[in-house]
Amino acid sequence: MCDISSLKIFLYDWAGYNQSLSQIIHSSITYKPFIMWVRNFTQICNFYYSPILFGILLIIFYGLLRRDKKTAMSRGVLYTKCLLLFGLNMFVAAIVFEVIKSFFSYSRPYCVPAFNMKEYLLHLFSYPKKACYSSFPSFHSAYACLLVVSFWKILNKNLKITGIIFIFLIGLSRVILGKHFLADVAYACLIALIIINPLNNLLIAKYFSRYESLVKKFLKKIV
Repeated sequence: MCDISSLKIFLYDWAGYNQSLSQIIHSSITYKPFIMWVRNFTQICNFYYSPILFGILLIIFYGLLRRDKKTAMSRGVLYTKCLLLFGLNMFVAAIVFEVIKSFFSYSRPYCVPAFNMKEYLLHLFSYPKKACYSSFPSFHSAYACLLVVSFWKILNKNLKITGIIFIFLIGLSRVILGKHFLADVAYACLIALIIINPLNNLLIAKYFSRYESLVKKFLKKIV
């Protein structure tokens, strides 16, 4: 019968490949301007900036509704559902991920002695010791996944492809910066896509109809 440590080696450490693959990705990027860009790019999925993103989305959707008033009502209801789903996803993810991080307390790459961190990275960016044991899972990666899937229904083909690339780049950025291992990124996406988003989708589908009339009354006033 497998004990907990054996399960960790198999499921998280990937028999050593989790750290070794993460090390290869981290060490292969040496161009400082690109790393600076990665550092700024990854902040898009910083939870503390989510109200700003939410506000930007509101402005974008308002502009889209004003462009075509004939279909504004039906599209407005759909946009509202997507915004509610995004907000609910972020709220639930913040709680779930905090519990998981506290329970497992896995070390971040920059706190693992065997992980060869670039020396200049430690001077360029913030690598707080108090956050050492919150590597698993990566909230930034989950944020990217939830952002894209929350609005999946209203994205065209090109935007869907862009969204998938965005998720990949955010996850990669966390490994490049030495903030997370590959497993942290992979499991974060699985939790977001297989558990959090589907469950919240069910909640929206079940309860949104109760308030749809209020949404339509509000939409009539603004468009």
